[in-house]
Amino acid sequence: YPANKKLADWIVWEKNDLNKDCVIVELKGSDIKHAGEQIKATIQNLLIKINKKCKVAYIICNKVPSASTDRQNLKRKFNNSNPKIK
Repeated sequence: YPANKKLADWIVWEKNDLNKDCVIVELKGSDIKHAGEQIKATIQNLLIKINKKCKVAYIICNKVPSASTDRQNLKRKFNNSNPKIK
């Protein structure tokens, strides 16, 4: 994978079962939009290539109110398809 591409921080599968869908986890200070870009890049540039699916993506922030418009817009964008943003 090219070093200049930004992926999500974690991709998690159930122990000993890579055949199940994964969960994407992105840790952020405050940049929700960038988190969404990283999740999208992870799906497009990694998961699709290895034929894996993700049903849920978590963005964990420490500086953004949970009701921010950036967060609401990102959830709307992703929740029409997989993964669901939590």
